[in-house]
Amino acid sequence: MRAGSVHDFVERLAAVETGPAATNFFNRAVPENALRRHNLEIYLQEMLDRRPKVLLVGEAPGFRGMRITGVPFTNRTPVPSETELGTPFRQELAGLFGISSIVAVGNVAHHSLHRSGLAVPKIRHPAHGGRSGFKRGLEQLLAAGMQA
Repeated sequence: MRAGSVHDFVERLAAVETGPAATNFFNRAVPENALRRHNLEIYLQEMLDRRPKVLLVGEAPGFRGMRITGVPFTNRTPVPSETELGTPFRQELAGLFGISSIVAVGNVAHHSLHRSGLAVPKIRHPAHGGRSGFKRGLEQLLAAGMQA
């Protein structure tokens, strides 16, 4: 992913229309979202430098995470039409970064990826006391040979 393509990716993400029960935290119509777009670009540039091989796919942007920082997760279960909005962006990230492994974080992500035709490993979502299960799941995948 080149610097220009990081910016272009964020701009495409900012243009996504959401339903009434969801919010696009990057939408250009909201002035405060400029900082979120900027933070996401910085994050993606850092990831570009690090060349990750694993993409963790979770539920949705979070109230106290992405809403403030621009970096994800949530506590409301999204509906399938909302999770499907992320499919082209997941595919683009996987291609641009050369991702070799995708891991579903929790049931919602796992079902969404399955609907997209992907058979991927699932680890425990860290919410509601799942931190140790999340960590253990990642450790097991790494021990089994998943390249980070």
